[in-house]
Amino acid sequence: MKRLTIEDSILITVDVQEKLLPVISGKEELLDKTVRMILGAKELGVPRLYTQQYTKGIGPSVPEVIAAEVGEDGNGESGANVFKYTDKKSFSILGEKDFVDQLPTVSTKKSILLQGIEAHICVLQSAFDLIEDGYDVYILADAVSSRNPIDTKYALKRLRQAGAILTTVEAALFELTGGAGNEHFKAISKIIK
Repeated sequence: MKRLTIEDSILITVDVQEKLLPVISGKEELLDKTVRMILGAKELGVPRLYTQQYTKGIGPSVPEVIAAEVGEDGNGESGANVFKYTDKKSFSILGEKDFVDQLPTVSTKKSILLQGIEAHICVLQSAFDLIEDGYDVYILADAVSSRNPIDTKYALKRLRQAGAILTTVEAALFELTGGAGNEHFKAISKIIK
């Protein structure tokens, strides 16, 4: 088991979308943890990728996710920043050619921090494919969920059995920070609190 490092990590947020989030179990905590992880990863300089499942039918990512990535206005644009995502129809992110083509151009990092919805469908199948492709997959257990809590519970069990490493947003951010001597420690502490 490897320790998370800024130099070898990338954050992928899966399908936290307007029409899907309202029916997700524990949606408030999931959204809070997802946003905190995005802000922390951004502070630390960890690359971030986003997917949306069939945007035409399920809608865009929720405004809070967009705002965390591009700025406080949450409209998808902030200065030169535009919210970029991969639209997908495959449940696995690696089942989408555009995402597969994009991943190595963004990063050659091998530690994937994975968060999003639904735990037992898109997160699970994405993690399986990432593990099969040789990535170390870290599931942010407090930033994944499904409509039904039992689906989340058994998805996390299957993910652990498949070799994914379960962690939490706070644990991951402080592990990436490494200690109080890191120049980002105070900012990360504020994000966590």
